[in-house]
Amino acid sequence: MKLALFIYLVEAAANLDEFLKDIVLILSILLFISLFLIPAAMDCFSEEKFYSLKKYFKLAVVVLIVAAAIRVFIPSKKAMYAMAGAYAVQKGIESETFKRLNSKVFALLEQKIDSALESEGEKEAEDKKQ
Repeated sequence: MKLALFIYLVEAAANLDEFLKDIVLILSILLFISLFLIPAAMDCFSEEKFYSLKKYFKLAVVVLIVAAAIRVFIPSKKAMYAMAGAYAVQKGIESETFKRLNSKVFALLEQKIDSALESEGEKEAEDKKQ
């Protein structure tokens, strides 16, 4: 169940990241356009409407900054899965079963390396005789 919840949260975080990317893109375009349109249209607006637009402009800038800041701290799907894999490996290494089997694996590996080195040494000796 924990794994299913983790996969769900990874997908939710990825979707949130995509949503925030879209928000940042749309607000960036709108703010860029408004930087050129508002000064040109200042004569057409009353002072009250201008301050209303200025309030929305400030709100859009704040939302843009917050969305961009949140995107910075959301890791990618690949990074989240790598973190989960690293956690699983760490827990596996810390388990008693791994510790018990680890010494057996290293002993077997040492035997195989020794036998491989012996057989290689014998082959070199035969090659020198010929």
